[in-house]
Amino acid sequence: MGEAFCRVASDYPTILDVILEQIQNALDADAKTVSVVLNRKTRHIAIRDDGDGVTRAQFEESLQGVCLSQKEIGKLGRFGIGLISPLDKCHTSTFTSCARGVQNGYMEWTFVTEDIRRQARDVRIPCRARPDVFYIKTKGQSGPKGATTVMWRTEVNIIQYSTDKFISRITSIDALAEAIFERFGAVMRRNKVVLNLKFVNQDGTAEIREGIKAKLFTGRSLGEVIINNPDAGKVSIRLFLAPKTTKGQNGKVLVGEADNDYRFGFNLLARSPESMLNDEVVSALTSGVFEGEILAEKVTLHSTRKLFERDDAFLGFCTAVETWFQNHGAKHLEDVKEARRDIRYQDLGLESLREIEEMLRNPAFADILSVLSSFKLGSTGSGHTPRAKGIQDELPDPSHTKSHNKGGGKSDQSNAIDNSPDHNSFTVVGPRGTQRTMAKRDSVGLQFSYIAMDGSDRLWELDIRQGILHFNVNHPIWVACDVSDRKVRQLQETVAINALMIQAMPAESSDMLRFAFDEVLRPLSHLFHVSPAFNLRKKSVDKKV
Repeated sequence: MGEAFCRVASDYPTILDVILEQIQNALDADAKTVSVVLNRKTRHIAIRDDGDGVTRAQFEESLQGVCLSQKEIGKLGRFGIGLISPLDKCHTSTFTSCARGVQNGYMEWTFVTEDIRRQARDVRIPCRARPDVFYIKTKGQSGPKGATTVMWRTEVNIIQYSTDKFISRITSIDALAEAIFERFGAVMRRNKVVLNLKFVNQDGTAEIREGIKAKLFTGRSLGEVIINNPDAGKVSIRLFLAPKTTKGQNGKVLVGEADNDYRFGFNLLARSPESMLNDEVVSALTSGVFEGEILAEKVTLHSTRKLFERDDAFLGFCTAVETWFQNHGAKHLEDVKEARRDIRYQDLGLESLREIEEMLRNPAFADILSVLSSFKLGSTGSGHTPRAKGIQDELPDPSHTKSHNKGGGKSDQSNAIDNSPDHNSFTVVGPRGTQRTMAKRDSVGLQFSYIAMDGSDRLWELDIRQGILHFNVNHPIWVACDVSDRKVRQLQETVAINALMIQAMPAESSDMLRFAFDEVLRPLSHLFHVSPAFNLRKKSVDKKV
């Protein structure tokens, strides 16, 4: 029987799984505060909560009902094996609890893995009273002389947990918080549960997070979509576009049963060998672009709590998710990808223009610099002459600019601009910054624009009236270079210099020069990919002399 307990406990293969199970039991007991203390130095973990606690009779009933549900419908847990989940992952664990309503009725049960494994029949767990532990409701209250006052009803201690790196892996205090809120965020928000975490590192230093709460989804709502499937029932899909962070979009999609607050990550379901979702949907919903939850009426949570039972309801669930993606999600994903591309182009353009600007400081390139003064219109902020109609009016979306910062830090996106006669504004059309306005001769400059010139076989066009160099992002040469930021910069800097040089030449020769440059650009762009002189990843072929 003891060996069977250990096999059942293997449903929780890691220490993280064990911690999550204890938190689930705390939430089932209506806890309002849950605390976890993890000491890497001593390999000890304590999980405490102020829930209802248990009596001795309740504990023994739960132990006898291992693998049978001891939870009410609607509770997070339903498999009753949380008590033995630490087995095989630590030397010893203890469970100490006192039922709500009394202050000094604490009992402590001790689970020693090897002792339990040796028990062939009924498993007996040593138990002792803990009169030295006294419950208080608020800080500062006193208890009987010599008693230890506590503000928890239940404490689980995991002592000398495994040194196995897979079993014990919890990367950080923040990763633990994220895992807890991912699975239990719904009920923690509803019940206003507070989480306290403390990590003690190998060197004895401590990290503390106190009073943290599960956050609501903060991205842009895509609205709730209800899909009725004959097998899965009502499938509610409530997703958001994840907010941007310094590390990009890191949204998580959660899934679960409609009548159960428990959630698990879509990524767990997607990477299961039995997944019935197509690769495109899996890639989209694990990309970080989306966050939110997908709930279904008839799906059944597997005993591992990491996937659904593989049945007709699960197949219907997958069908409903794919239907949502085809009708709604694919468009949102494409919009996000396009916005990311626009921002990338703008950033690369600003980097290239900074290099061009630095080059034009050299008096040797005065003839190219003079071309900038020939442009009829420049970029200004508010208060200048309204811009004239030009090529940019034909673009599908309003153009924006971001002023160049010569210091290399964050760019100034205010409307202020240097309007001195010698000012040259280097800007890029893109989604960031203030809206571009044109004015007559107030300032002159060069601007990059990225557009799809459908039906055109030209890679670039220079609007000399407004000083805008348009790049055709659908051109084969651009597409070939777009696989690398460095290749895009090489291409656009080469085009920009040549476009300005052609403009500096006599007008009667400009068409021939343009033709010659475009012909040279084809083999040159090929060298961007294959030549060690351009490709920093390839081994240099320079020989010593």
